[in-house]
Amino acid sequence: GVGLVGKDRAGHWHAHEVTPERIGYLYELRWILEPQALLQAYPLMPTGEIERAHAHTVNVLSRSPIASAEFDQVEVYLHGTLLSFCPNSEILAALQRTQVLFVPTRYLTDPLLAIPMELIEDALKEHLHILQCLLEGQPEKAAQYLVDHLKVAQGRWLQRFEIAAKAAD
Repeated sequence: GVGLVGKDRAGHWHAHEVTPERIGYLYELRWILEPQALLQAYPLMPTGEIERAHAHTVNVLSRSPIASAEFDQVEVYLHGTLLSFCPNSEILAALQRTQVLFVPTRYLTDPLLAIPMELIEDALKEHLHILQCLLEGQPEKAAQYLVDHLKVAQGRWLQRFEIAAKAAD
């Protein structure tokens, strides 16, 4: 299994423990593979898709507070829709292992968790920077910003994890 719950070879279900170490490994996989997927996808991406992703991100960022579902859509646009144009199916299959990292984005604005809105806004601004580079025909620069974004995102993910753990106490 690649998510929170998986099946072993004998068909038994089991839950994977979510630890900071595992999150670190999954983010490392992302910052190695996503930039390469972006570079391979870029020549095949319709400009209209990049423009839609950019406009949607600007629109979401203009509202406050930002709903979890809207943030999730922005995440899917960059890390899903645009990367899906990558012709290397092996990279995309390997990235499927990291999908567990997107689960918490669906609950970012839960009032019990009190996730600081700045964390969400910062991530959206990073997405805008990447998308702007793509619109300007600078995929290599976009790929480098994507690496930077993912490295910072790991810290944000762990911060949200700590907030959620405290809220559970």
